[in-house]
Amino acid sequence: SELLKIEKKILLHWRKYLKDDKKDIFEFEKVVKHLLKK
Repeated sequence: SELLKIEKKILLHWRKYLKDDKKDIFEFEKVVKHLLKK
């Protein structure tokens, strides 16, 4: 489904991002929750 594709993209993007800076896990969760509501 579309949602899974979006989720994978987000996770790939954020996994890369979180490697650089782990302090933003909460931001990540906010973004994911926001996108899953749509």
